[in-house]
Amino acid sequence: MNLSNAMAKTTTKKISDTILFALILFFTLSTNLFATEPPARKALHDAFYNDLATTSAQYEQLFQDALQEAEKTPAGITKNVNLAWCYYLMSRICGNAGDTKRAEKLGDTAFEYADEARNKSENAETILIYTNAIAQNCTVKSFWYMMSQGIRVNGLAKDVLKYNPRCASAMYLRDAQNIYAPAPFYNYKEGIKCMKAILADTNAEFEPFDLFDVNISLAYALINSKQKADAAPYLEAAEKIYPYNKTLKELKEQMKK
Repeated sequence: MNLSNAMAKTTTKKISDTILFALILFFTLSTNLFATEPPARKALHDAFYNDLATTSAQYEQLFQDALQEAEKTPAGITKNVNLAWCYYLMSRICGNAGDTKRAEKLGDTAFEYADEARNKSENAETILIYTNAIAQNCTVKSFWYMMSQGIRVNGLAKDVLKYNPRCASAMYLRDAQNIYAPAPFYNYKEGIKCMKAILADTNAEFEPFDLFDVNISLAYALINSKQKADAAPYLEAAEKIYPYNKTLKELKEQMKK
């Protein structure tokens, strides 16, 4: 083998090794993108779902703890994402408690942080919280906001999946409107089909709240489709994750009627 051929072969191998390393790194980042939630934010997240076991004073403390934790993050995209999640979760908590004025204000702050992060770098993490912020604001803002912005959620969720095809949170956001859209736009039959497909996706990566959301949504759609017997296993699955959830309790009571 002459020198030029040897050099060419060495160069080709280096390029191949570089490409292989980049691919491994990409899939590693995609796989672990949502794997670790900061402890204080996770505590707030879990408390949001176990709402029957959490007082308003406890929520306020958990929110402040999560904010302080997020503020310690070095300035940049990660900090904006963390802060956006904190304000988004507290917006949902206030919305569920009926304080829509505060929920809207918190939701606006969540959106601002998420929008800033997304403008700096479009990736699965930034688009996901941006999409969640819009979806939450649709529940507390005007009908016109819901109509103009709600239609964006499906497309944005699909954008998340382009970066991380395994993200169950994005799958849920993509399909939840089939169940929760206002009349006459909801489609329980399609929603049930989509949620079952998410659970059956062996490549999907679920956080506990993802599994709860999908199972409780299936139960909700089945109960409202007069298929109570079929809803029971999904309620049981949801109860194993967050047993002190208000929606879970309400659906269990509907099952008895």
